Amino acid sequence: MLSRINSTGRRRIVGEMVSFSLVADEARPTFVATIDLSALADLPRDGQVFVEAHRQSAIERFDFGTVARTAARGPTELRELTAESLQFRVKVVEPGTGKLLALGDRFNAGEAEHGGRQPLLTVRERDLGPEPWRTEFEDDAAVLVLNERVPDAIGRLKTDPLFQALILPAAFRQILLTVWASRRDEADEPAEDDWCSLWLRFVRNLLDGELPDWEQEQETREWIDEACRAFASRHDFMSAVTGGPEQ
Repeated sequence: MLSRINSTGRRRIVGEMVSFSLVADEARPTFVATIDLSALADLPRDGQVFVEAHRQSAIERFDFGTVARTAARGPTELRELTAESLQFRVKVVEPGTGKLLALGDRFNAGEAEHGGRQPLLTVRERDLGPEPWRTEFEDDAAVLVLNERVPDAIGRLKTDPLFQALILPAAFRQILLTVWASRRDEADEPAEDDWCSLWLRFVRNLLDGELPDWEQEQETREWIDEACRAFASRHDFMSAVTGGPEQ
């Protein structure tokens, strides 16, 4: 991929480099961002990355680490903005000087490659008895169900990094295993608005690679492992568990 540059020397971040999805389409949604700036090879590795969610003049800003290690450095819950007409911009800033090195704007949730406002993952609460959480699947959605007996379960999923680390990687793996099971016996590709398609686009953006041959078990399992590692690395879940950055 060619690096985009304008007359000021500022690099342009384009849709192929980012993916945004809403975890839950609620009044106060949380977003998941996957950002890969490797195509902009001349950016300094310590360049600071920020994501701004915005609608008109309202902006909420989130720290996404550095060019070398791009991942959310805290909760990504939107406290003022809602999902309606929501857009995102990504900035890379020179440390120390604050100079803007790279910019991409007008990214929509779920629109890195295609249009649509369907959330990647729906989150609900229900009494699950002894289970703290489970994944379920509907015709149009992958669903993460949290046990309503866990105090403020959805709120903690949005704001508590340890809670996220203990649930989201395992849920991610379960979803990909279910995608595999659904694709293994299907000759045709799923429709663009099918929930499987949403997840496959998300993972292709995450890995920047081709999908596996679903009939090849070892190849598919390795692909799922690679996707899970990339997902956990992007969101730095180990830091939440160990209390420090992953070594």
